[in-house]
Amino acid sequence: MQLYLDSTVRYMHYAGAAVVVFVLLLLTGASITLAYTQVTNAQTPRHGYRWLQRLHANMSVYRSLVHQPPLDQPTDPGSRPQSSRLRLLNSTFSALLGRFKQPLCRSYQSQLQRQFF
Repeated sequence: MQLYLDSTVRYMHYAGAAVVVFVLLLLTGASITLAYTQVTNAQTPRHGYRWLQRLHANMSVYRSLVHQPPLDQPTDPGSRPQSSRLRLLNSTFSALLGRFKQPLCRSYQSQLQRQFF
């Protein structure tokens, strides 16, 4: 039962690992549509935008756990520019992955005893 509780996110049809993969795809440069449809095999990406809203709503919680990692990370000159929200997501998830390791959602929920998302 504990493994089930660690890997699921309340009120979601997908496992927490799907959300983490979605974010990692976004951080590698995939569009929201591509990332969401690859992770869920859904026809439309509308819930991908909802996932992003929920992630940004929880950003202060995530950042308080990792003591505010720097927002500006060095980027390659050849890479495409990122929005400020995506840079914030990138720096935060990099720090979370450094602290909790993979699988991120399961480790986060198991150690902190609170829902990831």
